[in-house]
Amino acid sequence: MFLTPGAKLARKVDVNTSLYNTIAQTRGESAAARSVSACRAFQNLRTALHEPPTTESVRTGVTRYLAALEYVVTEKGIPSETAVELLWVNAFDGDDVAVLNDLKLDRVAALFNLAVCETHLATTAFRTRRADPGAMKLAARHFQTAAGYFKAAAELPSPGGIRKVTCDLYPPALKALEYVMLGNAQQALYEIALEMGNSNAIMARYAIGTRDFYLIAQETCRDPDVVNTCINGYVGKPAGALAAYFDVVAQSAQANACSDSHNMPQQLTRISMASKSVQTGLTTVTSLDTSSLAAVATLKNKLVEALNTLQLNIKNRKDDAEQENRTVYFCSPAPSCPPITGRQSVKPSDISIILQNEPVDERLKVLDGLPEPLSTELTGVAAWYSNMVAQTVAEEVSAINTTAVHLQEIIIKVEKCISSTRASISAESGRPVSWQPGPSSTDEQNAIDILRDAQEGGGVSRLSELQNEVLKLATEVKLQVQGVEGLLHMEDSEDRQLRSRIHVTRPTSASLSHPYLSHLQTIRGEMEQAANADLIVKDQIASHATGMREMEQEDIRGFSAPTARPTPPPSSGKAERAEAIISEMQPKVATGKRLLSEKISVIQDFEKKKHLENPYAATSGIPDGDTERCDALIKQVYGGLQQRGTDMRAEMEAVAQFLSDANVRLTLPAPAQTNYTADADKQKMINIYKHQASAQKCKELLGHLKDGVMFYTIRQDTLSALRRDVEGFVVARRAEAQDLLRVPQYSSGPGYPPQGNLYPSGPHQ
Repeated sequence: MFLTPGAKLARKVDVNTSLYNTIAQTRGESAAARSVSACRAFQNLRTALHEPPTTESVRTGVTRYLAALEYVVTEKGIPSETAVELLWVNAFDGDDVAVLNDLKLDRVAALFNLAVCETHLATTAFRTRRADPGAMKLAARHFQTAAGYFKAAAELPSPGGIRKVTCDLYPPALKALEYVMLGNAQQALYEIALEMGNSNAIMARYAIGTRDFYLIAQETCRDPDVVNTCINGYVGKPAGALAAYFDVVAQSAQANACSDSHNMPQQLTRISMASKSVQTGLTTVTSLDTSSLAAVATLKNKLVEALNTLQLNIKNRKDDAEQENRTVYFCSPAPSCPPITGRQSVKPSDISIILQNEPVDERLKVLDGLPEPLSTELTGVAAWYSNMVAQTVAEEVSAINTTAVHLQEIIIKVEKCISSTRASISAESGRPVSWQPGPSSTDEQNAIDILRDAQEGGGVSRLSELQNEVLKLATEVKLQVQGVEGLLHMEDSEDRQLRSRIHVTRPTSASLSHPYLSHLQTIRGEMEQAANADLIVKDQIASHATGMREMEQEDIRGFSAPTARPTPPPSSGKAERAEAIISEMQPKVATGKRLLSEKISVIQDFEKKKHLENPYAATSGIPDGDTERCDALIKQVYGGLQQRGTDMRAEMEAVAQFLSDANVRLTLPAPAQTNYTADADKQKMINIYKHQASAQKCKELLGHLKDGVMFYTIRQDTLSALRRDVEGFVVARRAEAQDLLRVPQYSSGPGYPPQGNLYPSGPHQ
């Protein structure tokens, strides 16, 4: 009863061209031309990642690719960043994917799949144990190798940061899987000991050792990063179920050991403990979620069957022991029992030896003649141009992504609404409707209440106030960011001046301030996304302003739904109205999905063009300081892509706007067909129904703006705390610099060693 994960799936991409372009950019065009065959070979080696990791041949192929990756990135120093996006699917959730422009994602995912391959080889070997006496030892070795691969993957830095990868690649998840593999290996040794006829006491120790590995895996899955993910459900909880099972096995075996040594008091207590453990184990096992993974469902069925067998066996032994005690021993159960000392005979294999022994593909050896990397330090107009290109691309990509997220959310909302509306109509058509006269119509009163809530909420004037507040807060947050950056740049400048005056061995301010700058970069990314969201809300307010102003002017003070006798509409009227609206929405939904698909290629084109840029070649002939010509060059080079992005965003916004308005019409009730007692009441209700969509949109936009105010307020608090930390860091570094300046500096010569760092260094909190 082994717990084994599924494999990760990779998308096929053209790393051949990407690797060639990277070499051209970092080593020169002539070096890239000599590397064509190596780039093609690297692409061929990567095809092993697309095969199911279940055989030794695939294991060999993936190992060769890892050796090639290590050679290219680490030994030859070629940057791992790629112009193409690498996509890997979560092993436990097919809807969850990681997309990164970095070959380091391949490295950790390939280690994961090598571990999965070892588990397949282990289970295959274990199934042949009846015919092959050495099969169980081989299975244990495979599981230990799998543990080694998971351990190696967990020790690697998460590519792009922990939130950029799927949760199955989080370090706690990989550590949990490492211990699961060790539990599997220990379980194989337990089976070997069982077949060899070891004593019950020894078997209890093996079982406890197995239990402890699974318990550690379960506890690791309670890490805050993974406790609320699918990892806890598909690794942590099943590991806990296996731990509960082997606890029962251990208690049962130890009870038998007490029987072998004729220790009746201990035997009675152990049997009672085993009986309680069975109940705990069954409760744990039956609570497993088997709705998604077939492997968990199979494990659950096997565990339930095994625990039921153990429960019956323990019950019979308990009856026999109590009968024997009444007739022979006449003793009481022991008040307690000593804990069972676990026996663990497995550990993760050292896979570094496996990877080091894998030879590098000969086709890659042409890279041995690569020249030294070109200088990446840009200066003058080339540096300015490069920064402006990076800023332009980042802004365009962020704007496209923000609009796409907004459209995606609306499409999901619309599809749910269409489904629920059709279900509601279907349910209503299946039961008789009783039309009774009443004092007022609920639908009419709801329409009045929606309009009244929008008017009391402040309407357009309140929207304007919140919009101004959002703009003010956004400006203040930008100034806060600039202020913190200014402090860090000033400290870096002072540190450089200090180093130009005296010999200093303390770490540079630039290296120590990296965490602060990374935090600022994260906030900048959030601010760009928020700015794009602000523009979307601004456009929506402008497009609905006329309707919302008319809605505000409708006087409904003291007005309520009039007393009337409802007249039943035709039975198909509601369904026909809904289907008419849905028929308008469905083509737009299809268009929206097409745009979401196309936006990936647009973003890739932006990134690829930026990746291939040679700022020095692009700006040759432009004198330093001529920013106007640089701006014109950027418009010339990126103008077509920018226009394509602008057109796509406009189309996405139009689709989102249409679907949002249509969704309001679909969710709001149709005007009731009523015999009004007064023409004025009838006209009033007609006007109210006309303004419903505007009232609903006003409420929605108010909610968005309030979210914006909250977002910027929280960022203000975050940046205030960050500034305090940075100010403390700067003060401490300046004090340290003053101390260093007071120490006499000696020129290099006989008898005088260079001055060391007399003070501790590091970020000061």
